[in-house]
Amino acid sequence: MVVSKLYQGWLNAVDKHDYKKARKLYMALLKEAPLTAGINFPMGVWYKEKELFEEAEMAFKRALITDPGIVADSYYYLGNVSREQGDHGQAIAYYRESLKVDPNFFEAQYNLGKIYAILGQSKEALQEFTKALELSPEDVDTYINIGVELSNQGKRKEALESYEKALELNPESYLVYSNIGVEFTALGNYEQGILYHKKALALNSFYADGWYNLACSYARADDFENSLKALERSIRLDASNIEYAKKDPELDNIKSTSGYKSIIKKFPRP
Repeated sequence: MVVSKLYQGWLNAVDKHDYKKARKLYMALLKEAPLTAGINFPMGVWYKEKELFEEAEMAFKRALITDPGIVADSYYYLGNVSREQGDHGQAIAYYRESLKVDPNFFEAQYNLGKIYAILGQSKEALQEFTKALELSPEDVDTYINIGVELSNQGKRKEALESYEKALELNPESYLVYSNIGVEFTALGNYEQGILYHKKALALNSFYADGWYNLACSYARADDFENSLKALERSIRLDASNIEYAKKDPELDNIKSTSGYKSIIKKFPRP
């Protein structure tokens, strides 16, 4: 009777999004009936949203015991908790456990690729993203990430193919247009690079990295005037670009100009 009342009270608190009350009743339920099903996973999600990662981890681990029907989800969320705390090795382990239970779990497969990408392990990232694409053949973000990893490996033409497929699925993706512009510029086709960067910025004129990439393409094409204009626009949108510019060899062509020096002096360090 006590457990039933606590559980019903907990459900009501969750329905009303009353976190404090739900947490209090949850703790009482753990004391009275620690194997109660259905309470640990929702609380884990709630804890994670509030960045109470230790509590979230404990809740998801309890869910592995109390809720056998959502083991894959519990491992997946444990992976997310570990990732957000910077424990990438543990995140990989949890995502792999999730995929052992459900080999078709796209989000776990995709996030596994993201972790390897964060770690700079491009070969492994590409392998995992390719598996993710098999699970969801029309996922734009997966095509983009595959393109990024192919580019990181110097396979720029293959990267372009992946970006073009992403563009077929989402013709309004400014990020894809910008990435294509980067690849064309790296291949020495500055005209096409500039064209695609302009397409990206036509879709999102506030995309600071897009303006920065356009500046690089113009610089590589020896169009100093337009390069400086794009660079200044990128720094106005994101002051951190000034530090990138100082170290970026792609802008070497303009660094000796008075216009470049003026831009550097104009903006304080972020």
